[in-house]
Amino acid sequence: MKKLYFYALMLGIVLSGCSKNDDDGDGDAQQFDCSNPNIITQQYLDAANAFLNNPTEDSCNDLREEAIEFLEAIEQCNIAVGTDVEALIQEYQDLDCSDFAG
Repeated sequence: MKKLYFYALMLGIVLSGCSKNDDDGDGDAQQFDCSNPNIITQQYLDAANAFLNNPTEDSCNDLREEAIEFLEAIEQCNIAVGTDVEALIQEYQDLDCSDFAG
């Protein structure tokens, strides 16, 4: 559980200016417009705050989903130079939110 709190706070520090857009409108591939700030960052921060204020299985799953999307944007926008973004994505993919089941 402390590990999840650490990742939630760590990602909050790595704020990016990316927003997501489908590249051709069919939803198959996501492109992130790195010049349009705050959209994906805000979605991640909202999920992180919701989890930190009420750590439930649902809020954990929401955080995991938003964190992965946020990290993919960071990776695509080349914001986290020198950071192993793939390892962070894998940590969130492996996260078992059932630990927070009521």
